[in-house]
Amino acid sequence: MVSKREFVAQDTGRFPMLPVYADTLSEAYHKAAIVCYERGIRIETPKHQEGMELGFDAHMPIHVAHPDQDPMLHKRGLVEDPRGIMQYILEVTHGIHNHWKRDPNNPNDARWNYTYNERFAP
Repeated sequence: MVSKREFVAQDTGRFPMLPVYADTLSEAYHKAAIVCYERGIRIETPKHQEGMELGFDAHMPIHVAHPDQDPMLHKRGLVEDPRGIMQYILEVTHGIHNHWKRDPNNPNDARWNYTYNERFAP
């Protein structure tokens, strides 16, 4: 399932680099979830709460050959109601929650250390 072109980092304590290559967005989502689960590192994510298992994370550049082809959504990627989906779209495209980002000079600030918008928007 993982492309032969991928580079997997040695056990350096750093995030592994796990590229994903797919034809459609849905296929990319599916592959990325599996690869991150199988080869990502376990880490506290921004949504981590006490008592929860650690999440999975990695640096994952994703190449989608035909992003405009169907299927564009993976059914397992929709965990929200329509309002939540619209909120997520606006987070990514317009940065509506960029103000929730942690102050790097305040070690007690428990907000996010990144936003989806800054990861995806140019």
